[in-house]
Amino acid sequence: MQNIKEVFLKAIKTEQDGIEFYAKAEKQTRHPLGKKMFSSFIADEKTHLRILKNLTEEMLSAEDRGYLKEKGPKAKLRTAFQESTSRAEKVTETNPDDIQALQIAMNMESEGYKYYTNAAKQATDPDIKALLSRLAKDENDHFEILQNTLFLLEKSGNWFLWEEKGLLDGG
Repeated sequence: MQNIKEVFLKAIKTEQDGIEFYAKAEKQTRHPLGKKMFSSFIADEKTHLRILKNLTEEMLSAEDRGYLKEKGPKAKLRTAFQESTSRAEKVTETNPDDIQALQIAMNMESEGYKYYTNAAKQATDPDIKALLSRLAKDENDHFEILQNTLFLLEKSGNWFLWEEKGLLDGG
């Protein structure tokens, strides 16, 4: 295994790259919920970055331990979607750049998940293992949110049925 310092240096760079990417995506997307989603991801990545920068091999701060107990990205974003003025609001015009941004972001989050999962498996310190596991979970939550958003953009009418687990009947 890489030493813990190398793990954190790579993780810091990954989080910085994520912040930069999501800031560009937020600026370029036209849909308000897309902007809110990317803004939420920026906040998450900044939290990850702060924790990683403050981390030592010996222990996590009380604030960082508190982060491990906070709601994850999916729970926070679900609230953002609920604040939308209309449940039936749909994307009427999908920008190919939005689709590409989502696909790139999904790849980034997938790679982050794999990295943190692998690092957590190799960590021996329980606090470090818990942190890396939480970071992996957040990356996976981001991936699922992005995947659902992509589905919404590509098949928006079907997405609401799938999300609400609606049934269609003939009557």
